[in-house]
Amino acid sequence: MGRVTSDTRSAVAPSASTDDVEAVLIERWYDLDQSDAEAVLAVVATLSDQELLDRPRLLASAVIARSIVADAEAGASGDRAEMLERFARVASAAHARKVAAQQPVTVELLVPLMIAARWRGDFNAAQQLSDRISALRHDPTAVDDDLRALVISASDSLTIDRPGHATVQQGITEILAADSERAMSLFSQAYHESGNPPFRHFAGVSAAANAAMLAAVEGHADAATTWLARVGDTAELPTWCRDLLTIGATIASTVMATDARDLGTARVYADRLSDAGDQFELWPFQVYALTQYDLARHEPVVAFERLKRIGFERGIDVTSVPIANHLVFRAYLDTLIDVAEGGLVLRLAEGAGEPLRSLIPVARTHQLAGDHRAAAQVSARALRRIRMPLRDMREASLIHAVARMRLGDAESALRSFTIATSGDAVSLPSLFSRQHAQDIADIHALAGIDYAAQHPCPERRSIEIISLTRRERAILQRLADGLSATEIAVEAFNSPNTIKTHIKRIYKKLGVSSRAEALAAADQQGLIRWHHPEDTRNAS
Repeated sequence: MGRVTSDTRSAVAPSASTDDVEAVLIERWYDLDQSDAEAVLAVVATLSDQELLDRPRLLASAVIARSIVADAEAGASGDRAEMLERFARVASAAHARKVAAQQPVTVELLVPLMIAARWRGDFNAAQQLSDRISALRHDPTAVDDDLRALVISASDSLTIDRPGHATVQQGITEILAADSERAMSLFSQAYHESGNPPFRHFAGVSAAANAAMLAAVEGHADAATTWLARVGDTAELPTWCRDLLTIGATIASTVMATDARDLGTARVYADRLSDAGDQFELWPFQVYALTQYDLARHEPVVAFERLKRIGFERGIDVTSVPIANHLVFRAYLDTLIDVAEGGLVLRLAEGAGEPLRSLIPVARTHQLAGDHRAAAQVSARALRRIRMPLRDMREASLIHAVARMRLGDAESALRSFTIATSGDAVSLPSLFSRQHAQDIADIHALAGIDYAAQHPCPERRSIEIISLTRRERAILQRLADGLSATEIAVEAFNSPNTIKTHIKRIYKKLGVSSRAEALAAADQQGLIRWHHPEDTRNAS
């Protein structure tokens, strides 16, 4: 799948007209060279957003062209982001204008419109557009009469619906909107439907790279390895293509090397991820992979600083952003565990509604705090969730095995340990390293297996957490907000004496005797949020 070039291809004249440049794009699509890219950017720079409304193909190619020209320039990721912002603005305006005028809305326009919605973070709209694209491309009679009246036939929009291209973009939409199963199906479909070079070269390799990434993050190492083989040697690709289309393969390789505790190899891929910047749509997966690498080399502060920087630069709350099935939130919780902020892990997970990705950090927090009953309960709940990623299912099984062993239930412990260690063993070194070393040694001994850690790690720090009920945590928060027992009772439709009884229990669990001491202890444990007058958002 090496780069396809032609000795007979004609160069684009520096003074080429907009029509001439667009004609080149129709002919060459992604197979642009340096002179093509410079011609595209030169033309786009002379056009207003209004003039680009009827040329979504030209603007889409400008994003690629910006990456090609930026190969040897500093700040390439920022330039790409700026071009994507314009892309989103123009695509949205073009769609609105055509609908208002009851002009045909084509697949050629729906694809960039879907990308624009993703870039704005409106994944519901992006998924709806993905569904419309599927309906039009596979069964034009499936759309309603009003929509059909606005759509021209697919044959008229083949200039942008190159083999595999629209399907790859649909897959990216689904992976960011947290539908992993549909995303994997679309990436597989895009790979197999992509046509002859140069189209297969780009659509096919992008689909394979993204499929490898998803498989690795979900814990399917064998599938990830297969898809990485289909990507091939990315060193043969131009730099812009590696950064823009095959970043998923680098993410997959980072995750798999980290899982195997091959930190030398992981470092090579992690450095490539860092050098690529983070101004691309798969950044949540990049952040997750780099966080796991940093935690594996015992650098939680580095991971924490990156997460805070990402939140600051993108203007998002990393404790609650749902993109990619809360993958960034998961990275944040893993980091908090490594700095022994167990109380904060539990509070944040509860505040976010305990999304699927948070269950393993919550179970591990209870385990490292020595609360084996709670660890067993949460890990068992995780195992019952049908959409639990394979990686998390195996870690839940391991946590459950250790917890049941410590509770004296050897039979249940061995059953869960068998589940955790069956099948692909690539991720086991990483899963073992997240537990107390003695727990791992003892569960192997219970199973009658000789165990010697191939990748010895420093002993895990124990976590101190205060076990409060949900109601007790709510009352403690209202105390932090400045309410009296009587005011809390009125708010909760309860008696002041009942609230005072809860407060006494809270004091006893915290080992304190006053409100001031309780709030200080709760703050240290991460059990409360502080609200500041100048900031209406919840502080984390």
